[in-house]
Amino acid sequence: MLSSWQNLPTGSDENLPLLNKIISDPDVGHPFWKIFSAKFNDENSNMLGQLSATEIEDLLHKQMVGRIGCHDKDLVYVVPISYAYDENCVYCHAYEGKKIDIMRMNPKVCFQVDEMNDMANWRSVMAWGEFQELSNQDERTQALLILLHRQLPARSSITTHLGKSWPFTPANKEDLNKIPGITFRISLTEKTGRFESTSESPMMA
Repeated sequence: MLSSWQNLPTGSDENLPLLNKIISDPDVGHPFWKIFSAKFNDENSNMLGQLSATEIEDLLHKQMVGRIGCHDKDLVYVVPISYAYDENCVYCHAYEGKKIDIMRMNPKVCFQVDEMNDMANWRSVMAWGEFQELSNQDERTQALLILLHRQLPARSSITTHLGKSWPFTPANKEDLNKIPGITFRISLTEKTGRFESTSESPMMA
């Protein structure tokens, strides 16, 4: 007879004969069965799944830090970055460096963002798209306005404080375009999302 949590079978089809035997065994005590049934039900419930298109958009809008994955030849580079999301585009502000060099060489990139409450409750979005450096003044101005209108937390990185007038928006376009650095967007072409949602560990039941 099974006597420990580690030896409990999973809820897969090949284990059904053994599960039926355990269920019908009169020697199975209540505490043991409580743990087993919790494990069986959790493994057969919808704890893991795919995010809907609406949920993907919600997470992209809600978060402010994501990770860019880019590569050129033999070099693969993943880097976190603050961003703003608007109409299927990720907007970012940065300075010259490795990620900019790589994306200029190969504009095909991926972008990942997540929300983690704990290791058993999280949402994650992976997207693919194309890096576009915004050198046109009107496009750059619009991108900076999108970034400036983010609702940042009370304590935020100095790298998100754009311009000398931050947290206020510059009064005119001329002041906006005096903000140094590189402004770019990633136009997303494909998006997918996953989640896990678990209310309680069966061992704590």
